[in-house]
Amino acid sequence: MSNITKLNPWAFPHCVEDGAGGFEQFAGMTLRDYFAGQALAGELAYGVGGRSPKWVAGKSYAIADAMLAHRATNPLPETQTVSIEQNP
Repeated sequence: MSNITKLNPWAFPHCVEDGAGGFEQFAGMTLRDYFAGQALAGELAYGVGGRSPKWVAGKSYAIADAMLAHRATNPLPETQTVSIEQNP
């Protein structure tokens, strides 16, 4: 499920030179997928106690959804906005 929104944007969009003077764009993964992957890594680090992969995946996405919900209601103040500059 991609469901790209302001609250679930692409996590790692980037461009790659195509060798013909142009660029090819890649969206990367969604922020939800990134958060779920981080939660999954944490779960696996402590063992899953015989739980099924489906259960572990569901828990990982539930944690990611909670993180997105918290992020939506607790945005960074404007003074903490980070700008990223491209290297020349």
